[in-house]
Amino acid sequence: MKFFCDGCKIDRDFDKDFGIAVISGKKEFLHYCRACIRPAVSMPDVYWDGKLEEGLADDPVTGKPRIFSSKGEKAAYLRERGIVEAGDRVHGSFPSVTDVQPKQDTKEIVREALQKVKQMGRDYKRQEYLRITKEGNKYA
Repeated sequence: MKFFCDGCKIDRDFDKDFGIAVISGKKEFLHYCRACIRPAVSMPDVYWDGKLEEGLADDPVTGKPRIFSSKGEKAAYLRERGIVEAGDRVHGSFPSVTDVQPKQDTKEIVREALQKVKQMGRDYKRQEYLRITKEGNKYA
């Protein structure tokens, strides 16, 4: 028995090469061979809430923003067009250039800090320690 693989677009032997069958949101069956997709359960890393997708191109049929029926359908749409979501899993925010920190030599920074601490007096060390711990609690 043969089946047509929607991944590599080749007729394959069902008994030897069948990997997985996927039902898309448009109620069509997609079949993939073992070479294209290893059968495994996974969750695509895209944000999906079932609402209108305002940031993507409108649906050409309806002319309205797209509504995806699953995370998998949205991930496939983005993959086909070479689009990648940026930001965190909840908000989907875009990263900014100012968030990128240049790589620093941390060994040098630590050496300088230790040298500075050695030159401090006992009381000043205590005050600095308390300031740093208090400052660190703001972010916790």
